[in-house]
Amino acid sequence: MSLFPVELCNLISDYHPIYKLLDWIPINKLNWKILHENKFAVHMIEAEYERDPESDRLIWDDICDNPVYINILTAEYKKYYNSFVLNWYYICGNPAAGNIIITEYRRNYNSNKLHWYNIYYNNNAVDIITAEYERDPSSNKLDWWQICHNPAAGNIIHTEYKRDPSSNKLDWTNICKNPAAVDIIRAEYKRDPNSNRLRWDSICSNPAAIIIIETEYDRVHNSGKLHWNKIFQNEAAVNMIEAEYKRDLDSANLKWGYICGSPIFINILTAEYKRNPDSGKLDWNFIYDNSAASNILTAEYKRNPNSNNLRWDLICKNPDTIDIVTAEYERNPDSNNLKWGYICVNPAADNIICDEYRRDPESNRLRWDPICSNHRAIDIILDEYKKYYRSACLYWEKICVNPAAIDIIAAEYKRNPASCNLYWHKISANPNIFQCSVDHLTCLRW
Repeated sequence: MSLFPVELCNLISDYHPIYKLLDWIPINKLNWKILHENKFAVHMIEAEYERDPESDRLIWDDICDNPVYINILTAEYKKYYNSFVLNWYYICGNPAAGNIIITEYRRNYNSNKLHWYNIYYNNNAVDIITAEYERDPSSNKLDWWQICHNPAAGNIIHTEYKRDPSSNKLDWTNICKNPAAVDIIRAEYKRDPNSNRLRWDSICSNPAAIIIIETEYDRVHNSGKLHWNKIFQNEAAVNMIEAEYKRDLDSANLKWGYICGSPIFINILTAEYKRNPDSGKLDWNFIYDNSAASNILTAEYKRNPNSNNLRWDLICKNPDTIDIVTAEYERNPDSNNLKWGYICVNPAADNIICDEYRRDPESNRLRWDPICSNHRAIDIILDEYKKYYRSACLYWEKICVNPAAIDIIAAEYKRNPASCNLYWHKISANPNIFQCSVDHLTCLRW
């Protein structure tokens, strides 16, 4: 039950914030091509369309391709369905354009505007595929490889299977991968566990088929049907893989590259590290790619700060291991383990970077190119700007696109509107050149 009045819930559900350009931004300097890619520029682009539907500022390929511009796209199609600005190649792949696509299909199911290849990759356009199947189950527009691969096309697959379980239209390799077709897979497995329709490499990678996989595993642990490389790519198989580890720590079924590199296997990885930190099964190159393995890396650092297992270049650029970098910096700011080129690209290293700047503003350890892109390092960027606006440390191309640097950009524009530091094509991509407007909000009184 909602804690809020129904009227308030309705207002919240209908609320779409409107973003307006900051007052000081000169609209004539902005790059409209790049603006179309700025998620906060939607209302500005819509306003331009309302002002002049034929404006050369409107980039129609982007409008047709990007779901956020569906209002413009719908308005243009309703105005004139044969409009030359509509790029149907992009429309047919646009997940928000399902209604436009089905409307065009109903207007003319043989319309040459319909790009069926893109339609098959558009999960929100499955209605048109269903309509074509109902119109003519043998239509040459129906690509059964794509249909059997598409989770949104489950109803079509089920209908065809019920019509004829032996239909040669059904691509069993893709059916066995398709989460929406698991009932068909289960029925076929129940009918004949050894059916040659069942593609076990596909089944083993299908999260929805985990009961079938576990049933086969319980039946025969080393069943030849089980493709363990595929099972390790199946997020639903974690419990089964953990059970295999407990059953036999040295099982040949265990793929340690996947275990070391994937966050979902952190329990196995932790158990193996605790059992033997020097285990030959541990592949440290993969562990560094594992976003859940920071505790293991921290434990290895505490065990031996100079361990050969520690890759300091990877540690220094990884936001998840910032505690290790911080500990090493506090232990010895001059440590050779600290790779400053990587630290400066680490978005979580702002405290270390700021400490180093306070210690020595001219430190040659600081790499200002990545620092100027780091929204969390804005304090030292601002300090450097206040010290000298033409400082060689300031990389203005990076500053202009940094959302946190909007006040610095504004200050530079106020200082000199024609400043060569202002890269307007970069500024056009900065989300913070827009601010949320509250002019359109209605106050509710209860």
